[in-house]
Amino acid sequence: MRKGLLLLLLPLLAAHSLQASGFSIYEFGGRASAMGGAAVAWAWDGSTIFYNPAGLAYLDGTRIYGGTTLIFPNSRFVGAAPVFSSAMYETRDTFFYPINFYFSHRFTRKFAAGLGVTNPFGLGVEWYDDFSGRGYSKNAQLKSFYISPVVAYQITPNFSIGGGADLVLASVKLEKNVFLFDRAT
Repeated sequence: MRKGLLLLLLPLLAAHSLQASGFSIYEFGGRASAMGGAAVAWAWDGSTIFYNPAGLAYLDGTRIYGGTTLIFPNSRFVGAAPVFSSAMYETRDTFFYPINFYFSHRFTRKFAAGLGVTNPFGLGVEWYDDFSGRGYSKNAQLKSFYISPVVAYQITPNFSIGGGADLVLASVKLEKNVFLFDRAT
């Protein structure tokens, strides 16, 4: 009985944590993006600061790496009567360019450190003034910059540990129109 319960509960130790990140952007390096974000196990370039800081121990010398992703989002909304009109509404043309910048240096054969600057949350949506849902949301912007100093130490040729901290600078902008009377009644 105990052995069966242990076998049943053991997989829970390996479960990954849940993360609410609907506005999150995962484009933190060109090669990692081309690989579909499968970059945790590889240390190709400075983007390992974001994906897996322990990988810094496998990068030689001093490296500087950076980039951006150009995002031109467009959304459409068609409401259902009687609350919304059945017209189609589109968002205003917007442009987002999340950045990534990394600096890393290997100090000894086993010790490395680095600094990353990213903005994993940097999107928004803005509707025109005639949008039927403007009483719920007219403009929403979420922006953040993460400044991440990290260190890594290579314990064996195939195993290293790493960690760091995140200083997060963030802003949120939420706008909606307020009506004197509830339009849904």
